[in-house]
Amino acid sequence: MSTLATRLGHILLNFNIYYLGAICFFGIIGNFLNILVFCQNTLKNTGCSLYFISLSIVHIIVLCVPCLSQVIFAISEFDIALHSLFWCKFFVYFIFNGIFLSRYYICLISIDRWLITSFQARIRQLSNISVIRRILVITTTIWLIFNIHSAIGFTLKDHICDISINSVYSTFYLILCLIVSFLPLFILILFTSLTLIRLFKKNLINKQASQIRFIELNEQNNGRAIPAQNRQHHRISNRNFQLIKLSLIQVSSYIIVNLPKAVHILYIFLTRNSKKSPEQLAINNFIGRMTTNLLYTHCAITFYIYTLSSITFRKEFLLVCQRFRRYVLVFIRR
Repeated sequence: MSTLATRLGHILLNFNIYYLGAICFFGIIGNFLNILVFCQNTLKNTGCSLYFISLSIVHIIVLCVPCLSQVIFAISEFDIALHSLFWCKFFVYFIFNGIFLSRYYICLISIDRWLITSFQARIRQLSNISVIRRILVITTTIWLIFNIHSAIGFTLKDHICDISINSVYSTFYLILCLIVSFLPLFILILFTSLTLIRLFKKNLINKQASQIRFIELNEQNNGRAIPAQNRQHHRISNRNFQLIKLSLIQVSSYIIVNLPKAVHILYIFLTRNSKKSPEQLAINNFIGRMTTNLLYTHCAITFYIYTLSSITFRKEFLLVCQRFRRYVLVFIRR
């Protein structure tokens, strides 16, 4: 057992140093760039951008606190959370809230894109900046208060920051982890499917309507150019379509990266009363840590996925780079 545990521990140590180190570095930079892009005038007026900005802020916190602490521990071979009760509870609270809020915001993005594709104007109006601000402030505050249980339930014993195995809280925590893992998957798959169905229906309707509208406009304008307000409406619709595309990509990447952790938690829950050999415990611990590292990966790759997949996002990012270049040149010339 000691040989297997030692080998797996050595693999994790090197993995945390090199892989998580790169994830922290590129992920923090990428999420800051996400915030800059979604704060641009062409995107910040859409409610969904607030969700993407909030998501990027949470990802930065996850990468700066729990993920970076793993890298520091791997390099220094000293984990302060295993020597201080305060830091044990502090890191647990930030880890749980970071992962929880990340999943929660992604669900809100998926629901928001479903709202914006509605055929009813009253439902589409729910996706506006004022409503979304209230949702973010109120619900985030509620979840931050609710998740205090994680800091209360975890304790430090024999240099191990964990919960008591046979306690009532351990059962509650495991069930909650199952809900937090699988419920977002269900919500994302449901609303993503509904959004795609609506887009397909609207695409068919819009093709027919656009042909009729084009004929009417030509007749009204005697062949002259289409009025500017109609072109503006098209740009706004295209912007919403690009945000829908980003949200669908976000959902797909979330499912791929988060599913292994959800399956592992389900396995732990189903086998919680089974006796495990030391080798099995070592393997379970290794898989648990590796699937957690995948969660950090998801927090780090969003900017690069958006850049590769969205023309609008790339254009806005290039504008950010051009503005930054002008500021640098002005500063140098002073």
